[in-house]
Amino acid sequence: MSVSASYTFDERLDRAMHNMAVRGQKGIYVDPSSTRNNGGTGKPGSPYDDFEAAYSRLRAGYGDTIFLAGGPATGTSTNHSVRLTAAFDWAKPYTNLIGCGAPVHYGQRSRFTGPSSGGTFSPLFTVSAHGCRFVNFSLFDDYTVDPVALKVTGQRNYFENVNMQGMGAATGADDAAGASLWLAGGAENLFRKCVIGLDTVPRSTTNGEILMTSAAKRNRFEECQIKSYSDNAGHLFVKAANSGDLDRENTFWKCVFENCPTGVASGTTMTQAMNVHASAGGMILLYECMLVGATDWAAADNGNVIAYGSSVTANSVGLAAAVTR
Repeated sequence: MSVSASYTFDERLDRAMHNMAVRGQKGIYVDPSSTRNNGGTGKPGSPYDDFEAAYSRLRAGYGDTIFLAGGPATGTSTNHSVRLTAAFDWAKPYTNLIGCGAPVHYGQRSRFTGPSSGGTFSPLFTVSAHGCRFVNFSLFDDYTVDPVALKVTGQRNYFENVNMQGMGAATGADDAAGASLWLAGGAENLFRKCVIGLDTVPRSTTNGEILMTSAAKRNRFEECQIKSYSDNAGHLFVKAANSGDLDRENTFWKCVFENCPTGVASGTTMTQAMNVHASAGGMILLYECMLVGATDWAAADNGNVIAYGSSVTANSVGLAAAVTR
């Protein structure tokens, strides 16, 4: 299934469907807004209305793909959302999930969230499988305890144009265990042109938009935007605050780290963008990245955050934009 950047999203979707047919891979279609009494058959003209039913038909290791419909009927409609009733684990290796809504960056309406009454579980969505592709959808978690939109424990997965929105409720944004993306030992995953975080709910404690634990390693972020809205100076873009949280490197390439600064909203400038323990076990590498709304990339001069080939030191290398307006 091609994901070459030389094609538009629609062209790549058409190519993917053609290639699947040639190779004998399954394409399974889901439209959560469908009102079919029989739940659908998963075919293009009769999509499933139940995401879990579609997932049950995927064959691990065969490159099968779920195509998730998107809206909206109106600009604010979320009627195409998959409303999960329990924490979901994508555990089938070499399978794929593609959102078929407009390939915008923020809040795609090929979308996953919790029940309309509010979530009672977290993480919302876990990827424990290896070698999968996830393209063009959003995840929104407004659970109030340990709210995590996406947890990745698997390896060598590809994420493109996925919007991960954790801590979507005020109570959850005050939970130190919250995150938009949690890499719990996840390794060698690629995140390309994703938006991680949100700027509508103030974060009021020392949580991070990206949490790395359990020796997360060799994960790469390309042209991603990490967004936040902090009303606590201790909030972070990246948190690897404990010994052993990293292994080798995790790289950010041409990424933008954006916190709503004072003067734009009622935000608070972060003390630092990243908290990386002196004995984290690995490094954060920054290449051509921009930082807005934080005083430093890293306040501790322990050599574990490196920008442009130099270790970040307080109030010096790596700052690319004014932190207040």
